[in-house]
Amino acid sequence: MDLGTLVLINVDGKVLVGQTSLDYNQVVNMIEMSNKTSGDDAEFLPGRVNRTLSVGGLASETPETTEAGYDALDDAVANKTKIQVEFSKYTDTTGTTGASGTSKRVAYAWVSNLSKAAPDNDKETFSCDLQITGSVTKTVNV
Repeated sequence: MDLGTLVLINVDGKVLVGQTSLDYNQVVNMIEMSNKTSGDDAEFLPGRVNRTLSVGGLASETPETTEAGYDALDDAVANKTKIQVEFSKYTDTTGTTGASGTSKRVAYAWVSNLSKAAPDNDKETFSCDLQITGSVTKTVNV
C-alpha cells in the first residue's frame, strides 16, 4: 500500500505549493443501445471518457518563482486559460524527480471551479476542480 503524500500536481511546470489532496476521476459515458429485442435488459456501449482532477490545499498567495500558488489558478480562471497539469509520485516534495516505476500523467485542463476559505483563527485553504480537455499522456518514470 502506498501513501499519497508524495503524489503531487504540477501546474504549467511548477509544483502546486500547499497541496493537501489530489483526486483523479475518470468517467466513461455510457451510450444506451437498448432496443425492442433487448427485453428487460438494458444494453450499453462505452462512449467518451471524461476526466477531472480535484485539488485542495493551503491558499498561498506568496509570489513563488519555483512553485505555483493559489494566484496561478486564480489567473487561469480570470483569463480563461488552459493550463498544463502533470501528476505523479515523486521522490521528494519538490515535484521534480519522479519515483522510478510509477506512472506520470500529463494533460491540459481548464479550471472549472475554484474556491477559497478564510475562517477566523485558522489557515486559508482552497479547493479547485480541473476539467481535463483532450487526451492524457501516460508514461512511466524511470
